[in-house]
Amino acid sequence: MFELRTLLRIKAVGERHSGIEAALKRAAARAHLKGESITAPWMIPPEHEECRDDVWILDSPLPPESRLATHLEFFSKLLGEAESYLCQLKAEGASIEILCWVKTDQFTTGFHIPLAIMDLRLLRIGVEINIVVVNLGGFPHHIDPGHPL
Repeated sequence: MFELRTLLRIKAVGERHSGIEAALKRAAARAHLKGESITAPWMIPPEHEECRDDVWILDSPLPPESRLATHLEFFSKLLGEAESYLCQLKAEGASIEILCWVKTDQFTTGFHIPLAIMDLRLLRIGVEINIVVVNLGGFPHHIDPGHPL
């Protein structure tokens, strides 16, 4: 099993949600204002917490079976088309991240990120790419201390 979920998150934008949507020509999947009560699904059990920043989130429209490179290419193109606006947001203190969650049941997981998708516009904008791998049972119950892991 290999599933991938990716999203674009822009934080600390000071109620600029409509401007982001106009620049990216996309509606947010979720948007929250600082201080708003939100559900924190990463907590067990899920709890409500106060949103620490204004946040605008866009989920990748690609299927979870798509390659990581394909998801990154989608966001690279999308963000590159709004470079000047996003650079302005960054100058005002916003953070722009592409978050990737890889869900697998394999002992080892790898993925390839071609340098061609790392558009220079993303570097100028200052986009961060964060990847989290969630293993669903692929690790052995006992790892030999001499194993090269």
